[in-house]
Amino acid sequence: MAKSMILISGPTGSTGGATVRQLLKEGHAIRVLAHREDDRSKLLQDLGAEVVYGDLLDIHAVTAAFGGVRAALFVGSPLRPEMVKTSAIFGLVAKEAGVEIVVSMSMLPSRRDTKSPVLMEHWLSERVLDFAGIPVTHLRAGIFSEWLFYVSHLIRQGRFVMPWPAEARHAPVATEDLGRLIAGILTKPAGHAGRIYTPVGPVLYSYREIGDVLGRVLGKNLKYEQLPVDEFAPLLGMGDNGHFKGHCKAIVTDLQNGIFEVTNGLIGELTGTHAMNIEEFITKHRSAFV
Repeated sequence: MAKSMILISGPTGSTGGATVRQLLKEGHAIRVLAHREDDRSKLLQDLGAEVVYGDLLDIHAVTAAFGGVRAALFVGSPLRPEMVKTSAIFGLVAKEAGVEIVVSMSMLPSRRDTKSPVLMEHWLSERVLDFAGIPVTHLRAGIFSEWLFYVSHLIRQGRFVMPWPAEARHAPVATEDLGRLIAGILTKPAGHAGRIYTPVGPVLYSYREIGDVLGRVLGKNLKYEQLPVDEFAPLLGMGDNGHFKGHCKAIVTDLQNGIFEVTNGLIGELTGTHAMNIEEFITKHRSAFV
């Protein structure tokens, strides 16, 4: 019997969840490998996904999840120091399962000489999946538009703060658009294996400009404020996470050096629907910020 199942790891996160919803909308059979049972995993089950539970570090759980699977999304957790090990397990089991394609979520500036521990985990995980000898597509995504949600409580209070330089420019990308792109690759993998894509938004913005857009859409007087990483991290509950803070400090330098100053129409070209710019994203999710 031909394999028909698509496996999604990290299904309760932004990217994995967006991919699951898109695939279910298109009528595909989906299995999700969730770390634990909670309201988010129950919601995916209610939407029609088959939900199984297990840790990506558990080779037995991963092997069981791959039964009958023809394509899979790998979303590791770069804030966990075991990400490279999880990619080795995932790649090994995907090889044994004979999948048609694996899509691997990475980040735009992943590279050998990065100073970020998170980006190094991504870069090494990419190489591990390559070494596994499986058909794999790496998505080096830009900074997510959803970062605005992390400080939405402050935006509601009239403050827009981030650790990034005010004049640093990048093209924010929404995970909803990434979900459409990933779903397209997983369901029609021809020509994507061995490729490294850089999905970003269609418009470059500085953080000062994003603050202006927020203010215009929300009808608020918002002025962008850059906070030092050591002051910003506690706002996200990451004050004690050296891995996260080291990553943010490296990203500040990458932004200053223009490494994120990339835009393209990749998502539109591969899905037929353009990616949202930041004004469209804020307008769509206006209720989260007011």
